[in-house]
Amino acid sequence: VLLLYKMWRDGILANDYFRSSTRPITIGIAGNSGVGKDLIATNLTHIFGSKTTTHISGDNYHRWDRKKYLWKAMTHLNPTANDLTGLTADMLNLMNGQSILQKTYDHTTGLLTQARSIKANNILITSGLHTLYNSTLRDALDVKVFIGMSDNLRMLFKSKRDTATRGHSLQKIKENEKRRKGDYDKFIAPQKSYADVIFNISALQ
Repeated sequence: VLLLYKMWRDGILANDYFRSSTRPITIGIAGNSGVGKDLIATNLTHIFGSKTTTHISGDNYHRWDRKKYLWKAMTHLNPTANDLTGLTADMLNLMNGQSILQKTYDHTTGLLTQARSIKANNILITSGLHTLYNSTLRDALDVKVFIGMSDNLRMLFKSKRDTATRGHSLQKIKENEKRRKGDYDKFIAPQKSYADVIFNISALQ
């Protein structure tokens, strides 16, 4: 795959005619919280090259800052709590070669930063809880990926991440998981049926 990509990049993209008319390759990665969606997207960016790849994280489309009271009424796994219309519009604009303005969700502070300009690129990757939820975005993606992970392994990784980089207590993490279970079953798990590639990750016994 990497050899074919190198041929595509160095051969076709080096030609001005093809560069002006080639539609970007688009990859969508979906899955539960804590399974490594953004990590995989970041690694793919390193493989393909940061100069030719743009990564859009679904976390940046949370509707509210972490301290907003509305988070007590719904979880991040509920599509209503995320601006999926904005995510879809931004991805479609990038696919059409247009730049977008996007805020970034800072997991350390729980705040959305000031919007910055993001340019279109040869490869577009979007990763998030609801990447394959919206049919318009889903149908526009070239490759659709769903990541599944055993609960024990996921909670191990998620606990380490959220306590170390996001300032959450272990008790809060466990409470949030109980609240999110219904939303996962209703909104996240069904996205698996739309995926072209499915990874099921579990610990070796």
